[in-house]
Amino acid sequence: MKYTLFLLFAVITTLGCKNNTPAISNATTIDTAVVVHAIDHSREQFVLDSTVRQYRTTAQYFKASVVNPTKIIGVKGTLINIDPADLETVSGKQLGNHIDIELKELTTSEELAREGLSTVTNGKFQISGGAYYINMTSGGEQLKCKTGRTLAVKFRRNVTDEMALFIGQSDSTGQVTWKDGQQAMDTVEMIPDPADQSKKETKHTSIGDLYDYVLLSQFGWVNCSGYYSGGVTSLSVDVDKADSVNCINAYLVFKDINSVLRCNADLSKQPCSFNNIPIGAKAALVIIASKNGKTLTSRSKIVTTEFRKVPVKLKETPDNEVPGMFKLN
Repeated sequence: MKYTLFLLFAVITTLGCKNNTPAISNATTIDTAVVVHAIDHSREQFVLDSTVRQYRTTAQYFKASVVNPTKIIGVKGTLINIDPADLETVSGKQLGNHIDIELKELTTSEELAREGLSTVTNGKFQISGGAYYINMTSGGEQLKCKTGRTLAVKFRRNVTDEMALFIGQSDSTGQVTWKDGQQAMDTVEMIPDPADQSKKETKHTSIGDLYDYVLLSQFGWVNCSGYYSGGVTSLSVDVDKADSVNCINAYLVFKDINSVLRCNADLSKQPCSFNNIPIGAKAALVIIASKNGKTLTSRSKIVTTEFRKVPVKLKETPDNEVPGMFKLN
């Protein structure tokens, strides 16, 4: 009986303690923290990237001998000299029956934008004289240049500005950044003189002329470009909140300068903006988003002024109409 009374007293005492908060002098009040889980929009960005990938320029394909040197010429005049003795497979296997060459020649702002390329290096705006993709395989095996060997290539002159060669490097998201290739696009070529078998200089300074050979030690993207030296400004994109999209791909396609800037943004985390862009330039601002399986777009003709914010209202757009948004007319 005594044990039962003692147990009952202990329970009552415990319950009483739970209903009373002891007073503590000089206590610091701590507000309750609200834990907000960040929403992952990577799936939305993946769908958007898959959508815009279909608008890229179709590659050209060629075949070359694995025995004798071959010269191929692209639709826009790119000349590639291929010597199989300079090539080997990445895996170390023997070359197959022939060499397969893939080539892309992007010489306009429209083509650069559709490929998703930006003409900027280390934050510096560039003018492009053409971006090119060159890759080679044999028997399904990726090829590379042997150590100390190179691929000799000529590109057509598409702009009057002085150009240099930049090498493309892809990051984890597939975006290409450019690294200085330490080669000037020379407009002077030394060619044999049939009369005296000596060398003479021939200048290539007109649009459409071929530059002298550049030597590539790796395959992938290269860009013939030069730095812009004029005044610069910035521009931000203000998407209507009623459109209820999180991820956008934005393209600033310049009309009188052969250049493109691209911004992929998760608007729930950061705004979309373009910095160090030419001031007073005519351009088209193209926005592409994806929502509930539908493609949404916006296109605005603008002139870049100081610190401009461009309001954007998206509308549903058929996929076959999207490529035309990059045209400058």
